[in-house]
Amino acid sequence: MGRRSIHCSPLWLRRSEKIHLKDNKQDVVNTNQKYREYLRRQEIEQEKKQQREEEERRAIDEALESCRIEPSLLSGRFSSSLEYF
Repeated sequence: MGRRSIHCSPLWLRRSEKIHLKDNKQDVVNTNQKYREYLRRQEIEQEKKQQREEEERRAIDEALESCRIEPSLLSGRFSSSLEYF
């Protein structure tokens, strides 16, 4: 994010305060608005990421569910070495 720095002597600052105060205040307003917009975009991106992860988890769960094998269909020789979900 943007940053505004003023490098000057206190005397110069007092003299120029009347001239630049309005501009500086507007810069702060603009910067704060841009930062709020940035935070909103970050929140939206985080929500989208969470939604994608949930959809991916659901898809994996559905795929695993369709791959399950009934224990009665397995031959006795291999059934003891398989783990069931």
